Amino acid sequence: MDLTEFANKMRQAAEEINAQREIECSRIANDAAQSVRLRVETDQTTAEGGSFGTYSEALVPQWMLTGRSEFKGADDIIKAGPWFQSYADLRAANNLNNDEINFKFTGQMWNETGITSVKDDGQTCTATIGGQSGYSEELLGYHSDRFGNILELSETEETKIYDAHRERITNIINKYIL
Repeated sequence: MDLTEFANKMRQAAEEINAQREIECSRIANDAAQSVRLRVETDQTTAEGGSFGTYSEALVPQWMLTGRSEFKGADDIIKAGPWFQSYADLRAANNLNNDEINFKFTGQMWNETGITSVKDDGQTCTATIGGQSGYSEELLGYHSDRFGNILELSETEETKIYDAHRERITNIINKYIL
């Protein structure tokens, strides 16, 4: 391959990379959202590796907890229990863990968290991750006030996502020059 042919192939690779910019931006954002969800739900840790804490043991009247369960049997357990109970009691009645906070009760917040916008100005492409419904947006805001940005990536997650992005770009380049 001579220099002119190499330059043409690199131009083609650059055109393909540019044409796929929004798709790649969305892929990166989706990878980020899923990495955070996996870490928070599984490891129950912040981006810095710390704990979010444990579920509240503060006692509230049982009527504040009824109607919030995923299945009717849990409401029956709450109603049959003492007049004052905690959020941890509600989670136990729903067969959910009570150790470290993972922001998952029904799963609705995480299921409705992801890419909320993608903007490409011709120079840079930016994707925003957040609540995709009013409900998840409200919960993320509430949790942000208490715990900070729970959607923040850890350094390890950033590195893995960057490495995956770099590999996809390298594969496009290699397609043209190898």
